[in-house]
Amino acid sequence: MTQCLYVVFSDNNSEWHNLRKIFSHEVLSNKNVDACMYFRRGEVRKTIKKNYSKIGSTIDISEIAFSTEANVLTSIVWENTSDLNAIGSYFGAEL
Repeated sequence: MTQCLYVVFSDNNSEWHNLRKIFSHEVLSNKNVDACMYFRRGEVRKTIKKNYSKIGSTIDISEIAFSTEANVLTSIVWENTSDLNAIGSYFGAEL
């Protein structure tokens, strides 16, 4: 956990560049990103469905993008993927 803090709060030096490369390679790998596709696809579909009813009215794209991404991230971190019936109860809905 301390290594994660080093990536976020350390100075921009060679150690930071090495930690960032490791983070990018391990966390943001194609395998990990593809593994989260279910969450992204489901949340985007919910967002489209929710906003479809607002056709003709003004919407805030930045708010929609932020809340969609927040819901995706919280579902990836806190959802239990083995219980597909539980998916949809978002901790991030309060954001």
